Amino acid sequence: MHLPATGTILLWCLLLATPAAAETPDRHELALGGVLFTQLSFARLNSPYVGLEAAYRTPLATEGRWNHVLVGGGLRVARKPALPEFTDITLPLEVFLQARLRARVGPWEPSVGPELGLSGMSVLYRRIIPAEGEDPQEQSRLSPFYFAIGAAPLRFHFGRFTVSALEFHVGTVSFPHNSAVRLQLGLLHGGIQL
Repeated sequence: MHLPATGTILLWCLLLATPAAAETPDRHELALGGVLFTQLSFARLNSPYVGLEAAYRTPLATEGRWNHVLVGGGLRVARKPALPEFTDITLPLEVFLQARLRARVGPWEPSVGPELGLSGMSVLYRRIIPAEGEDPQEQSRLSPFYFAIGAAPLRFHFGRFTVSALEFHVGTVSFPHNSAVRLQLGLLHGGIQL
């Protein structure tokens, strides 16, 4: 998967992640925000899920280079689209683990990194290319597990508070075939350090 924008953000985080960049001591962070996400394949496209995300993050160290690596996890709950084909989704819930490399320049704190999750919403529905009947083989390739690379280029840190807008994730929900893509957009997140 070629992700030039995510790679550029990762490069900037590596260049800016110096011990001198950390100006305030870091603490455990709790964040809450709104997200949109969907899955698509060559022949199918889903309506987007609208969800709420709660996350916990903490730096690997209190100082030095490892201070720029955040690890954590969280939970997403989503509202199912109001369409009859989404009735077989019984648990519109996701749990995830993530690691983020971050840089800090004044209040600006962009971050990028991988995310691994378990989703109750890995389903493909609407056909882009018309065809007779359903294709059960395409749905059988989906996994409840997903892997994504996420970036938060508009993340800012103000004392004990963080705010982030327009975070994006690109990943896959079909192992080992990689025939379906997961797209996610974090609308607005707010966090507090404890």
